[in-house]
Amino acid sequence: MISNTPVWIPLGSTANKEGRVAAINLSGGVEDFEGILGSAVLRFNGLNISRTGLSERDATKLGYDTVSIVITKRDKAGYMPEVKNVTLKLVADKRSHKILGAQAIGCGDADKRVNTVAIGLLRGITVEELIDVDLTYAPPFSTSIDILISAAQILKSKLY
Repeated sequence: MISNTPVWIPLGSTANKEGRVAAINLSGGVEDFEGILGSAVLRFNGLNISRTGLSERDATKLGYDTVSIVITKRDKAGYMPEVKNVTLKLVADKRSHKILGAQAIGCGDADKRVNTVAIGLLRGITVEELIDVDLTYAPPFSTSIDILISAAQILKSKLY
């Protein structure tokens, strides 16, 4: 959806969406499949690994002038018993400041941050707009400044 190029990313979520579109069209309705962001998550050896949008490498290959940030931060307030680290990478375009993709890994809630970016990608969110997203906060769920917002703030400083 970002690059407007064909990709092959075989995911159950994509197959389900395409099946729904096919069924609507076969039954006389009109529905289009707009494409995918390649959003995915998996757990491996206790790590949650998630991605959406373009990787920095793919964005560069497509001609974007990329800037990125990698940050590791706790996923909850540090005094919570279930606190874990998450490492998050955000990729943006230097010219437009639009977010192009995100990847996250960690024992904590990596997918939650990537899901938030996926929604932003659908709307062409910029780094500056991501900083202003009003994310929920309570100590068992996030730090007072979520890792996603911290990453966007650092990424913004690299743009100027």
